[in-house]
Amino acid sequence: MDFKVRAAHPQEAFAVSELAALTFPLASPPTLAQAHIDAYVRENLTPEHFAAHIDHPEHDVLVATVGKELVGYALLLFGPDGAPAPHLGVTLQQAGLLSKCYTVPEMHGKGIAAALLEAAEERARERGVEGLWLNANADNNRAQRFYTKHGWERVGDIDFVVGEVVHHDPVFQKPVFQKDV
Repeated sequence: MDFKVRAAHPQEAFAVSELAALTFPLASPPTLAQAHIDAYVRENLTPEHFAAHIDHPEHDVLVATVGKELVGYALLLFGPDGAPAPHLGVTLQQAGLLSKCYTVPEMHGKGIAAALLEAAEERARERGVEGLWLNANADNNRAQRFYTKHGWERVGDIDFVVGEVVHHDPVFQKPVFQKDV
C-alpha cells in the first residue's frame, strides 16, 4: 500500500478534526460514556484547534495519506506546551509531547502508525529535543504494546481527565538521538 506522511496543510484543519473525532473513541476506555467522549471531541478536537496547532510555531500536525484521503495523524507539542511535569517520570532533559497518534481502523497493521512515529521522531530531532513522551490509555493494551515494540519505555503515570472522569494512564518516553557507545 502506498501512503505518504507529511505536515498537514492549513486548509486540512477540518479534515484532521474529522479524523480525530473518528479515531479518538477507539483509544478511549470501554467504560467511558459516549457523552464524555463527545464532550472531549467538542472541546479539544475542533477544526479551530487543529488550525491553531498547524499555525503554532512549536506544534506539528503530521498526516498520513493514501492518495488524497487522510488515514492517520500525529500531533506533537514542543516548547512549554510539550514539556512534561516533573512528577511524570520522564527523564529526558528536553522533550516534546506526542499528544496524538492515530490511524483509521482499516489501516491498522499496515505500517502507517509506525511511519507516523518515525516522522514524529525525525521532527523531534529537527527541533533539537532529546526525545518524546506520551501517555496512553491504561485500558488500551494494543497502543501500549505498539509503543513498547517501537522502543518506548514506560516511565510513570499521569491523570488524564475526559468528561470529569479521571483516568490513571501510563507515561512512556523515547530518546530520539543515538547514544554514543
